[in-house]
Amino acid sequence: MRQLLYTSQATRRFSEADLIDLLDRARAWNVAHGITGILLSAPNGTFVQILEGAPQAVDQTLARIKADPRHEAIQVLIDHRIPERLFADWSMGFSALDGAQADAMGDALPETPVDDDSMAIAAGLAAVEAMRAIYRANAQPRLNRA
Repeated sequence: MRQLLYTSQATRRFSEADLIDLLDRARAWNVAHGITGILLSAPNGTFVQILEGAPQAVDQTLARIKADPRHEAIQVLIDHRIPERLFADWSMGFSALDGAQADAMGDALPETPVDDDSMAIAAGLAAVEAMRAIYRANAQPRLNRA
């Protein structure tokens, strides 16, 4: 099992309808390819996402994201093997962040990609816990049909 955390920048502002469309399409893809995870969206257009699944499925999903013209500046910060899924019940949980939550999420992310396996595990767990806490505090039911 593989877990990958990346950030990207939206190339344009997303309306709620745009987010619903993005989430519906992504969730359908994720279910079909055995991907689980969570997506957070910051007010400045930054996305933070964790993808979990078989290595090839994660590669295919990331390639699809990189080809999407709605994203740019994609940076993989954490990419490592995990013994089990941490978001097993979510084809893709979602939460839109407010400014304070975006700052807290930024503080939980490594500033540069993590190459060392043991550091990746620690950084990944810290990011996962921060993302889970934000999600629980802020999930919007209308957008969160994971």
